[in-house]
Amino acid sequence: MAVIDLSGFVSQLKDHLVEHSFHIHEEQHVVETYSLSQSWYIYLHPEDACNGPMDLKVSLSISARELHSFEDKVAQDEELAANAFPLEVKFEWELPPIREGLDTLALALDLARFGDLDFPVSVGVRHEYKTVTDQPTHHLIVHATHSFSLNKIYMGEEFPCKAIVKAMEVSRHLLDQSSEWLTLP
Repeated sequence: MAVIDLSGFVSQLKDHLVEHSFHIHEEQHVVETYSLSQSWYIYLHPEDACNGPMDLKVSLSISARELHSFEDKVAQDEELAANAFPLEVKFEWELPPIREGLDTLALALDLARFGDLDFPVSVGVRHEYKTVTDQPTHHLIVHATHSFSLNKIYMGEEFPCKAIVKAMEVSRHLLDQSSEWLTLP
């Protein structure tokens, strides 16, 4: 029997996201058959943004080796630091094609006000070519992470509201500003 219930933690995280006005569209739990690594993906957005244009994915992954190492430490009654065995919860926002020439540095500086050391926010652009003769499309990608430890999950601590509130603030900002960035059909 497992010492730690990660699926239960993910269920609590989803409930917490819903309490903070997120709407979950889809979720996945993937177990890699060779290594037994596990990943969870939650696809969501603010409740009032069902029709887009932004998508948000919350994900977390753990290797079987890391999980067994943690369980060994718990079984041996070893003292664990509060942040021992970090588990990164990743937030990734994506928007449909944006106009060329968007000042992503200015956007990164603008979004930095929502981040901090516990919730760093970064901005990137993915260039996509449908065919080699087509012009590229540019997709805005925003990343943030929050580190939460297996020890905190084991002790029954909830995922902090602060990170979810910040995720909603970033989502709101992206939704409010996106009409200026998106390419016209």
